[in-house]
Amino acid sequence: MKKVLIVDDEKDIVESVGSFLTKQGFSAFSALDGEEAKAKIVEVNPDIILLDLILPKANGLKFLSG
Repeated sequence: MKKVLIVDDEKDIVESVGSFLTKQGFSAFSALDGEEAKAKIVEVNPDIILLDLILPKANGLKFLSG
């Protein structure tokens, strides 16, 4: 089963996208900011990341750059 990490600070979006992906056969994991996403990557080792660019703490662009 493919693992997807959803990174978004809006819980409604995370829940709706996660629900949709789960129904499609994916394992969905979430993080609410860039710092949490870095920890989840180590923990989950996702196959793909859906990343919002406007996030608290470490925003999406900062996340991508390192």
